[in-house]
Amino acid sequence: MKKLILLAAIIGTGLLSSCGPSQKDAITYNDGIMDLIDALKTEHTLFIGQIDGHNVDSLKISHTLFADKAKKSLEESKKYGPFAEKKDFSNATHDYFMAMNSIAVNEGRQMVEIMSKDSAHVTQDDLDKITALANTFDETYSKAYDKLQAEQIKFSKEWKFELIETSK
Repeated sequence: MKKLILLAAIIGTGLLSSCGPSQKDAITYNDGIMDLIDALKTEHTLFIGQIDGHNVDSLKISHTLFADKAKKSLEESKKYGPFAEKKDFSNATHDYFMAMNSIAVNEGRQMVEIMSKDSAHVTQDDLDKITALANTFDETYSKAYDKLQAEQIKFSKEWKFELIETSK
């Protein structure tokens, strides 16, 4: 009888510990999201680097790459639904990619249109508009990134793993 109770206890413990996601699953989830962000960051940085407008063709190409990657990243981010039935990190991830797609399609596109004009046709209103668009671009990005980062920190604390900055 004692052997049967011991065996039942071992099986019960094994079943309970195997239910739900593990810390390793949480790390894999986090890393997948960060890989997606890093991939988009490459195109985002390339576009930002071309905003000086010195080479209009490069500006247009980098914007197209950024807008395309932002759209694809938004679609890919949808596979990161709630983790362990909690939505905060996944919602912040989705909001981040929505913001990136929005600034690529809206502010980014408008900036490229203005900066693609012949310099003789650029007015002070155009320059003011670029400044306003750039400010909106930066504010939208910062707000979404800060929210994502805050949720990632909460997620890592909840699942007891350390966030380490890596360069890829």
